[in-house]
Amino acid sequence: MNLRTVLLAVIVLGACSTHKDKLQRAKDEANSAGRVLMVEFGADWCSDCRVLSAELEKDSLRQRLSTTFVRYRVDVGEFDRNLDVAKSVGLNLSQIPTAVFFTPAGDRVERSGTSEILDFVKTLKTPQASG
Repeated sequence: MNLRTVLLAVIVLGACSTHKDKLQRAKDEANSAGRVLMVEFGADWCSDCRVLSAELEKDSLRQRLSTTFVRYRVDVGEFDRNLDVAKSVGLNLSQIPTAVFFTPAGDRVERSGTSEILDFVKTLKTPQASG
């Protein structure tokens, strides 16, 4: 292997471990706060993904999102980036936007499409703090 190949491998492996570490931190944050982890898969070029982001930033949902969810966003590019992250949460990614939700009770819920994701965020009962 030449130096260029080794450097590329180090960069790729570093990026993978970075996502893995960030996802783990998001999981830990959600668990410790008793909130739902929302792992959102999308891309900049996707108009539906941009609509979803805009809707989630509106005042009506921003407060709910910040108190009930920990949001972790993953850019999948042209379905050629970060697919290992999708697999790590049990997702065979076929469309975007797609979100996988992990509740404090340990339930896993998958939703695809802007409307389905928004409906889930709006209607999910707020997790009750245990204690």
